[in-house]
Amino acid sequence: MIDPQMVFGRMTKNKQEQKELKTAYRDALTHDKNYQEQAKLLKEARERKIKSEKTIKDSFGPEFNRLDELKQLIADDQMMLSDMAFNSIVKGEKFELFDEHESQYEPILSVKFKKTSKYKE
Repeated sequence: MIDPQMVFGRMTKNKQEQKELKTAYRDALTHDKNYQEQAKLLKEARERKIKSEKTIKDSFGPEFNRLDELKQLIADDQMMLSDMAFNSIVKGEKFELFDEHESQYEPILSVKFKKTSKYKE
């Protein structure tokens, strides 16, 4: 069986190398005159785009408010479904959903690791 600590060490080493390469790349971009000019043009274009979006958003009025409400309702329902799926799986029950076209949806679980304090009590 593969040692998880060995895999973790390899992953950590590769992340460090990736970080160093990204830093070198960003440094090269900041020293490239052509890139800086293009970045400035892009920033100006984004500002013009934001102004246009704001003008249209203001003229859209109540429809845009409803869009925000729908976004929040969808997020709340997604959270509720996630909680329901997790609780069902913990109980050992099957959890699946179907849409209007009879397509089946099954939950996908994910495990992440969080760095903890070096000092244990």
